[in-house]
Amino acid sequence: MSSRFVSAGAIDAATGKSTQPPAPPPSSSSASSKKSKEWLEKSLYEVLQANKAAKQSAFEEANKIKNQFRALDDDEIDFLEGVREKKR
Repeated sequence: MSSRFVSAGAIDAATGKSTQPPAPPPSSSSASSKKSKEWLEKSLYEVLQANKAAKQSAFEEANKIKNQFRALDDDEIDFLEGVREKKR
């Protein structure tokens, strides 16, 4: 963050305001400017489709573990209950 300190030589004595123009905001990093240049080369449809595909793949990855397991059938439940009773 820029310092708000202004030396006495940079202030106009009559008006009390700075004689130097304000510093411009910090420029964006080269990675973001590269990404914006790539975005400008693509059509809006292509950008939206790429975002949609990325979102869909993230959703599928998140639900991958959920879909790994399935509920037990009635026959499987009966079998496991029988095994548990035999152990007792």
